Amino acid sequence: MSRGPDAVDGTRSPWHLLGAALRQWRELRGLTLHELAPMVPIDLSVLAKWERGNRRPPEDAVERLDMPVAFW
Repeated sequence: MSRGPDAVDGTRSPWHLLGAALRQWRELRGLTLHELAPMVPIDLSVLAKWERGNRRPPEDAVERLDMPVAFW
């Protein structure tokens, strides 16, 4: 049985808030983790941990994600 996406509570910490925003941004653009990971570039499992708020992304990765929407 497939599992749905893990719930992300943006009120738990700044990293959970960032993860919730990242997931929302990705889903609004119709991207999967498999599609976004090579664009960043970052390992898929690390990107998933960022989205869940389980791992703090380094500053340079946040800057890469903070590209103009027209790029994506």
